[in-house]
Amino acid sequence: MHKMNLFLFVFVIACLWGLVLPIYNIQILEPSLIENLSKDFEREAVHVASHMDEFLQFPKKEPFCHSLTPDQQEKIKKVAEKFHLIRAKVISREGVILFSTNPEEIGRVKGEPFLKNQAAREQSCARIVEEVQGTPKGEVLRDVAKTYVAMGHGADFAGAFEFDFDVSPQKRLLDDKIRKPSILLLVLIGAFLVLLIALCIEVQRLLIRQKSAEQKILEMAYYDPLTGLPNRTLFQERLIQAIHHARRNGGRLALLFFDLDHFKNINDSFGHQQGDWLLRETSSRLRKHVRADDTLARIGGDEFAHLLTSVEKEHDASTVAEKILKIISLPVTVNGREISISTSVGIAFFPENGTDAEKLLMHADMAMYAAKAKGRNAYAFYSRQMNQNASRRRQGEADLRAALERDEFFLVYQPQLDLKSGRITAAEALLRWRHPEQGILSPALFVPLAEETGLIGSIGEWVLRSACRQCRVWQQSGVPELRVAVNLSAFQLQQPELMAEVDDILQDTGLRPESLELELTERLIMGNAAANVAILKRLKERGVQLAIDDFGTGFSSLNYLRDFPIDRIKIDHHCVTDIPANYHQSTIVRMTLSLARILNLKVVAEGVETEEQLRFLKEQGCDEIQGYLLGCPVEPELFCQKLMDFREAWRRAG
Repeated sequence: MHKMNLFLFVFVIACLWGLVLPIYNIQILEPSLIENLSKDFEREAVHVASHMDEFLQFPKKEPFCHSLTPDQQEKIKKVAEKFHLIRAKVISREGVILFSTNPEEIGRVKGEPFLKNQAAREQSCARIVEEVQGTPKGEVLRDVAKTYVAMGHGADFAGAFEFDFDVSPQKRLLDDKIRKPSILLLVLIGAFLVLLIALCIEVQRLLIRQKSAEQKILEMAYYDPLTGLPNRTLFQERLIQAIHHARRNGGRLALLFFDLDHFKNINDSFGHQQGDWLLRETSSRLRKHVRADDTLARIGGDEFAHLLTSVEKEHDASTVAEKILKIISLPVTVNGREISISTSVGIAFFPENGTDAEKLLMHADMAMYAAKAKGRNAYAFYSRQMNQNASRRRQGEADLRAALERDEFFLVYQPQLDLKSGRITAAEALLRWRHPEQGILSPALFVPLAEETGLIGSIGEWVLRSACRQCRVWQQSGVPELRVAVNLSAFQLQQPELMAEVDDILQDTGLRPESLELELTERLIMGNAAANVAILKRLKERGVQLAIDDFGTGFSSLNYLRDFPIDRIKIDHHCVTDIPANYHQSTIVRMTLSLARILNLKVVAEGVETEEQLRFLKEQGCDEIQGYLLGCPVEPELFCQKLMDFREAWRRAG
């Protein structure tokens, strides 16, 4: 804007100068110079004439009419040279040229009108005459000022002098004085034109920049910078417009809401840069299949929305949903690895499932979570039951947050018995919720909701810290060999701050790393095996013990038993329930124990409830057992007493 103001200021000054300067040149400068030049030559002519009058000694009374003597002629020539006259003439009263520096003119009759005019009788008569003189070759053409001066004294008129002055230098001076302002004017006009052009260019640039800035602001306000798709703001505006149009015309709309299943694992495993690339690739694939009247938008994160206009049947929406599932499930290559992802799609209709944009989005979101509950990689239509479930989910989330604030969570501990020594060697920490209205709740009733809402991170950190602190108290009470086992959730395993959190808890509680055992399920560690190997190795480097929980219910891959730094495996209670009566279950237990011995792993059998199960496991070489045979999980205050009771009962059993 400063440049703009400067250009405008110069433009106004140049315009004013361009108007004033020509008027000044024409009306003031040039006439005054010519008038002064005329007066100068009049004075010069009178001065020269006085010299001639002195040299020629004209008669005082009689008219001058005789020829000049050679001496007079010579004096006139000298005067002409002295005053740089081009030509000097002496003219009689009758107009006869008595003398001229050009001898060919002597004797001729001048016949000038001034000789018959009373003005010739004045002291002098002069005028500037611009003539082109024919000059010899090589000389410059000159401007001539022709001046007449009357001869004689008083009332007598004897004749006249005629002088031709070379006024070229004076004319050049006059021309220069007129030309310089004119040149300046031309320069100013040129400068003005240059500034005007520059101003036009600058204005054009400003307009282009302004248009570009407006376009960029529009894109930032209405389009997602990562994928180029409409963002939530633009999508809601188009959804509102589509609802108004459908309401006027009795039309029907379908809103599809979907996100990428387990997208967080992609970011955690390959990094956010590759995650962004995957979002762009997915958006590019989906965009190719969007109708001109429909809208595909990125709502945020890995969430997308697809608005279908002019929908007649539910089948139209389900067809599009199936196409979305198919497109997203196509394999992609990330960091040299081919992976497949999936999505869950929720579908809501206008006007059946909502008459405004907010309700449609909310109900489509609920339907998407219903599709996830079905196993993911699926689509689901909104129903009223989902609204009730969502209400319960929101209330449950609020209750979980309140439970954290009011310390309603507590831990109970179930012992693990070493079958060789007969000692209690470990205690598994199990979470419980003392609900103010529903009483004591087991983890199966609230942990899935905690994982879904992200509260499992805070709850898991509290469990880990509380268990380590309690184990340290028991060790200081006389059970130094005791370790505590804590279940680790998928959310905790994928958190970048997990290592720092474990280090902080161990340092804060004073518990040795080898006294802490982290339990992970097969499904958890195999969900992203490559990344989890590195995480578990870092935990193992700290001295923390690792166990595979619920062994036999997941993927059961021998490779991860070989590659992962595992200390022990825990046989799931479903495999122990019917031993030794059930031949197949007994065979599975025997094979598991044999495999563990080959891989040098410890084995803990869960769910041991009978003496028959205990004897079978002991005969087969099982290392440790856990279950109701030893006692149900108890709170910390009772656990120390249980330790003594377990040891005494074991000794009596032989």
